[in-house]
Amino acid sequence: MGKFEIVDDCLAPVQFMYLEYSGANPFGVYLKIAEDMQRFFEISSSGYFEDFLMWDKSGKDISFFIRMKARRKLSAFTKMFVHMHIRGTRSKEVNKGKFTLRLNSYLETKFQYSNPILRAFWWIYSYIFYDNVRRNYIEFCANTTRDFINEIKAHYNLKIPESVE
Repeated sequence: MGKFEIVDDCLAPVQFMYLEYSGANPFGVYLKIAEDMQRFFEISSSGYFEDFLMWDKSGKDISFFIRMKARRKLSAFTKMFVHMHIRGTRSKEVNKGKFTLRLNSYLETKFQYSNPILRAFWWIYSYIFYDNVRRNYIEFCANTTRDFINEIKAHYNLKIPESVE
């Protein structure tokens, strides 16, 4: 069984957007951003998950790293993915710290075929109709992602970093 797989980066020409937070309760701000992410992208709890959480309190400060993903189905063939990586520190004495948020989004289009006739039909269908639909999905993905970034930037007083490590 063969398959076509097309991945479109929504934020092209840049791959990642970076934001920084510095202030009180950085982990609590992350939890609020995660909650806002589900509401903003209109995904259920099954479409949102944290696949990596690292918490290190062995040093002077508590450091954390979180990787989370959101998945939204747009059609039978296309899904939208949003990935966020958050790396930060929090003071042990007072609940203040900082983190850097890295966000990217992309579309994944998949079609499986079992014979050459279905493969030919997919090429024709894609050429005549679905490529325009996919372009609209890319535009929707880019606009939604940028709107989300602007909303959390304004609401949580996040800043765009001058340089990224």
